[in-house]
Amino acid sequence: MKLKLFTIFLFLIVSFVSCSNNIDKEITNLLDKRKSAFEEKNPDIYENLILSSYKVETRNGNKTKEDVLKDFRLNTTPFDSIEMSHKDRKVTNEDGKAKVVQKTTVLLALEDQNTKYEITEVLILQKENNEWKISKESSLDLFRGFVFGKQN
Repeated sequence: MKLKLFTIFLFLIVSFVSCSNNIDKEITNLLDKRKSAFEEKNPDIYENLILSSYKVETRNGNKTKEDVLKDFRLNTTPFDSIEMSHKDRKVTNEDGKAKVVQKTTVLLALEDQNTKYEITEVLILQKENNEWKISKESSLDLFRGFVFGKQN
């Protein structure tokens, strides 16, 4: 009897761990594609990562998928290059949604100017057609960390 209970317990733990690892891989894959979209300044890649029914309330009204795509273009187009890296990523999964908290380092180049800064991002993801999608984008604003004009 004890052996049977132990076997069931062990099976449940292995199932939970393998399911958790699969979710982590899917989310990591989405976040890698998001990073590539920014670095390649590619709105087509980015658009495929956003929930089709994206709608977030802000101080200025509701933000839709089209607004997020517009912000993406405004944020990426001016720069010659964008490099991003992430660390200290924490993913929590609750009620079919995942919350990602990560430190993001951004390196921006525009003509002969470069700037580097780090922010903490929070993204909310949820499943759509069995794929993770961004249901709430972080407040990443590439211009916030960039200083225009020559520095002495």
